[in-house]
Amino acid sequence: MSDYLPQEVITNILLRLPSKSLVICTSVCKSWRSMIKDSSFIGAHLSRTINFNNHHGTHLLLLHRFSSISDHRSSVHGVKEEVYSLHYDNNAFDDCCEIAFQSPIADTEMYNECFRVVGVCNGLVCLADDLERYGYNFLIWNPSIRKLVTLPKPGLTFQTVGGYYAYHGFAFDAITNDYKVVRLVYYEYEWTEEETHNRTSVEVYSLAAGSWSSPRFVDPQCSLLGQRLSQAFVNGALHWDAYGLGSKLHYILAFDVGSELFREIMMPKSLDWDLFKPWHGDLSLDCLFQEMENPLLCS
Repeated sequence: MSDYLPQEVITNILLRLPSKSLVICTSVCKSWRSMIKDSSFIGAHLSRTINFNNHHGTHLLLLHRFSSISDHRSSVHGVKEEVYSLHYDNNAFDDCCEIAFQSPIADTEMYNECFRVVGVCNGLVCLADDLERYGYNFLIWNPSIRKLVTLPKPGLTFQTVGGYYAYHGFAFDAITNDYKVVRLVYYEYEWTEEETHNRTSVEVYSLAAGSWSSPRFVDPQCSLLGQRLSQAFVNGALHWDAYGLGSKLHYILAFDVGSELFREIMMPKSLDWDLFKPWHGDLSLDCLFQEMENPLLCS
């Protein structure tokens, strides 16, 4: 076909193909593989897919459930298996397909009985092995084409900082076309030989670089609410519910994934909060699972 059609026509045809077909097309020839894996093509395909889904209402929803034997100690005690399924957002909600999830992590290397969904971004799913116990297995999963990336072990662990609380977020950096896992860790830090303080640090995993950044202190320093705090990714930033260390200031902590800087967003006055009358709530964002599989995960 490349002998008879101009390059721009071939590109426009490929941009209109579903991602499963694109994966097959990477095996046609070296030039097609190079084009499909190019970041500009990935961005164009992503943009077109999102616009098409928004216009025609063909979003997909990811459902995660597991079979378990519950008791009074834990709602996930005795987990037997995890089940994922994709549903089209139609009126009947009856168009679905179950997805086989084959974890690359051996059972003996798992810290918990099942994974937790950290977040979904452009069709990629971030999973964490930290549901009940400290765990350091993280995956970025493309369920539509059954591709997985296993993240290296982060730098802040029980072995390096002792007991801690960890909070995670998953986001897309539109500036660098990169996907990032953000990990906030709240732990006791040795300030001097005689004195310790609670501190919050951050480390960021870059899918493009394939590694975690060096941990650094969060600025402004804060503590986050809840052990597995919900987070929302909006306008290029991740958001968590937080309060200032040494104060009763309650606010939303925002992390810009492009600049990797933090900022504070004040709470509405109606949600004034203090340590003795805690406010119970979750940050949330209604979002739909787009049918977009990133060719970065198709190698």
